[in-house]
Amino acid sequence: PATLDTLSPVEIERRIVKLGRRGRTDEALDLYEALQARPVQLNIRHINAAIDACSRSRPVRWDKALSILNESSISPNVYTLGALLNACARNHDAKAALHWLHALEPTVKPNAVCSQAAMTACARARDLQAALKLLNEAERENIVLTVVGYNVVVSAAAKLGRVDIGLRILRNMTDPLQSKPQPDAITYGTLLSACESAGDWERLLSLSEEMTTEGLQLDGISWTSVLH
Repeated sequence: PATLDTLSPVEIERRIVKLGRRGRTDEALDLYEALQARPVQLNIRHINAAIDACSRSRPVRWDKALSILNESSISPNVYTLGALLNACARNHDAKAALHWLHALEPTVKPNAVCSQAAMTACARARDLQAALKLLNEAERENIVLTVVGYNVVVSAAAKLGRVDIGLRILRNMTDPLQSKPQPDAITYGTLLSACESAGDWERLLSLSEEMTTEGLQLDGISWTSVLH
């Protein structure tokens, strides 16, 4: 682009990110390719931005993301890994997520964001066992997940009709002896919907009462589950 000479490396990175988030993947990658002719300015943040743009494309440009990674002589970091795993999640590719989660070790160790992205990929691929395995692995390695990570697995269980597994995760979250994030309205709402689908009205009412006791508000979807 004609403006490349007037932009600083930080401004170029921000522009690649902005274009990627707006779905203008070709423009983001064109800018990245132009930057490659100036290796002195190219850094890992540009690579991460380009991979992130590939992950946000519809369809996901997985081959291009891997090409960017493999052609770079710059060492990846945890944000590189996160961008790759987000691509796996958006592509519903559990197999790739399970591979890449630990593929860059020992150079790059997965953090909570990486683990949650990998769990999301497994959940979207309807691979509940893999999602559960990753959840247990994260807990075992003392990776501090947010409630979002737990909700991903609860949702995967609920969609497959495994209310029992979702409830088991809920009970672990509310166990005062466990250092886990507390469930939120989404956690309960997901299980309420699952109970409704299973026709388990007794458990549905029990969960709705528990949710109210915890000071959480039922949203429209959750209220519909309770009233039907």
